[in-house]
Amino acid sequence: MTGDKGSKVKPLTMLIAIAALVVCHGACASSPEETRGEAGTVSFILENDLFYGPDRHYTQGLQANYMFGDKSSRCLLRSITNSIRLSREGEAVRCGFGIGQSIFTPRDLSASEPLPDQRPYAGWLYLNLMYVRERPGRLDTAQLNIGVVGPSAFGEFVQNEWHDFVLNIEEAQGWDNQLRDEPGIALILERRWRCREQPGRRCLISQVFGEGVGDYFAIEPHLGLSLGNVHTHGAAGVTARLGFNLRNDYGAPRIRPALAGTAHFRRGRESIIDLPLLGGVNFYAFAGIEGRAVARNIFLDGNTWRDSLSVEKRNVVGDLQAGGVIQIGRFQLGYTHVIRTKEFMGQEERDRFGAVMLQFKGGRF
Repeated sequence: MTGDKGSKVKPLTMLIAIAALVVCHGACASSPEETRGEAGTVSFILENDLFYGPDRHYTQGLQANYMFGDKSSRCLLRSITNSIRLSREGEAVRCGFGIGQSIFTPRDLSASEPLPDQRPYAGWLYLNLMYVRERPGRLDTAQLNIGVVGPSAFGEFVQNEWHDFVLNIEEAQGWDNQLRDEPGIALILERRWRCREQPGRRCLISQVFGEGVGDYFAIEPHLGLSLGNVHTHGAAGVTARLGFNLRNDYGAPRIRPALAGTAHFRRGRESIIDLPLLGGVNFYAFAGIEGRAVARNIFLDGNTWRDSLSVEKRNVVGDLQAGGVIQIGRFQLGYTHVIRTKEFMGQEERDRFGAVMLQFKGGRF
């Protein structure tokens, strides 16, 4: 890594300060009456290729989020949308914030020299700001990632400390060749649809499988767009889910780019099992596919304004995923298996990694 220690700490300090401003707005401007209703949701997501093989390419992602409840005004974005009337009566509007880090490496971790034919080392540390508007049959999401790519993202420190102290395996030797420090931004917009029952009108799933099936079986298509110097792409895909209380969320959350679910969930009104102290139990299985037309990926194209290692990216990338989610009272736990098609020319095989998520309903902050 290059630069002094102080310069590496500044980006992280700035991200924490911005997150504190988001929270401070609510703490200073809200009354107890305004925060009654749904409790907020805390989410933790870990993605890693360790589940299926050695570190390479997209090797690890970490993200922690907090999503305010739909009645909370302790969020600057929600207050703005209310004041300019972007939301309508009957819609659930939520916003949230979080912090995340992603790490990328070449295939050969033992080489200390540059590897021009392999994916470059890179770290990405960012603040995650979220705005979600939910109406019957549709979910609109806006997500803004602001952070830093390069040594100040602490990719080398996290990977090698993890290798040394947790896994007890050899450290990656080529981090001196990683992408250089660069401010990063990505604006992600997405719309998802689900079967909506209306008086006198039945959606396709109900017509085919019968009325009420939407509580147990869902097909949810989506369209997405990402803009910025980190990721620029268009996306389209579909997710199918089978289980209980499917209307409580839109699937397991993931770290983008991905078939992302929701950073919030509702507790099921009905349960297949009730456990003492813990509460009701529900679960569902899911599978989905997404295709992306990629115009820019900084982790393949290299730094925007500085010379760095890079590879020739593929302009079409696809994800195939499957997994399951279990809800126990105030908690949700899920696992997703992901297969990602080749992302650059010369990549020998598709990538596989796993994603673990834990969510729980927190307090009304």
